[in-house]
Amino acid sequence: MLLDQYQEKVWLFNANMKGATDGYEVYRGDLVLKEGEIADDKGRRKPPLVGLKESVLVAKDDKLRFVSGFVDELAQLELLPDLYAGDLADDVIMLFFVANLGKPFKTALNGKTTYLIPMQRGIVWNELIEELRLEKSDFKGQSGEEKIVTLYDAFKDYKPKYPEVSWDEASANLVAEKREVWGAV
Repeated sequence: MLLDQYQEKVWLFNANMKGATDGYEVYRGDLVLKEGEIADDKGRRKPPLVGLKESVLVAKDDKLRFVSGFVDELAQLELLPDLYAGDLADDVIMLFFVANLGKPFKTALNGKTTYLIPMQRGIVWNELIEELRLEKSDFKGQSGEEKIVTLYDAFKDYKPKYPEVSWDEASANLVAEKREVWGAV
């Protein structure tokens, strides 16, 4: 199974949940975009240099069907195809929250439709639910795995009216924002 392979390669970290339901593999946690350097002669690696934070993944038939998460800088997303290009389904849905993005866009990353949304504060899971206008009742009585599949199913009909631009045009709409860190001091 695809996500088991990622786990063996240590591409999944800070895992919130990994499981399977109804033929889907699902994951919530961080995803490696750029591996850390090899730390010792046994091949163990240092922590990742770049990660997709708070990622949500859905895989089926050894292909990623849904990929979402947060990055501080848009350029970090350009690393995604380095490790995962061969695993992306033709109809993959990709939506990323980006701290230094000025406004939302629809674009293509490695030939795959990608939605980019600015976010300086918030939690990816909550933002995804809000973006789809889902309610708590949509998840009532579901397991964590089933909730992710419900979210994925809602995205199949997702058609926001964001301007469609090239990756270069999206990259030209950056701001000097950083994610606001908040919580216990």
